[in-house]
Amino acid sequence: MRSILRLAFPVSLVTSCGGQGEVIDGEGCDYLESGPFTSVTAGLAMDTSAPSITAAGGFTVTLPGAEVGFLSFDSPDDTEYIVFADRPVAVAAFTPSGTEITAQARATSISACTIVQRRDIIELPVGLFYFGLGPDTGMVNVVLRPFNPD
Repeated sequence: MRSILRLAFPVSLVTSCGGQGEVIDGEGCDYLESGPFTSVTAGLAMDTSAPSITAAGGFTVTLPGAEVGFLSFDSPDDTEYIVFADRPVAVAAFTPSGTEITAQARATSISACTIVQRRDIIELPVGLFYFGLGPDTGMVNVVLRPFNPD
């Protein structure tokens, strides 16, 4: 009986946990649906005027309209991050020198929920980066989460 349990237990752990992406997608959905959110106004440049965001909260971002709005992010880990948004606004990541970091994946919907209208997976090393949103007007709720598919 013990040998059967030893064999069955590891299999059940693997099948019950699901993929890391599914867990993070669920977190993004939950956060976009219920918050809380900190209000910020996106800066017009990749400098100190760009408000800082973290991977520990949600943000209601007021966008500048005809210009791309910028948010700063000090990445504490060398990992992939997922940016979730409740509107289909363009999202891009940049180094402090202005070099764009190509997203590894982009989507305008996910199977976990309908509130996510933009999902970008972007790998960032440790250091300061900027997220550009838009150009667009109005407000967008944004959630940033670390993501590690390994």
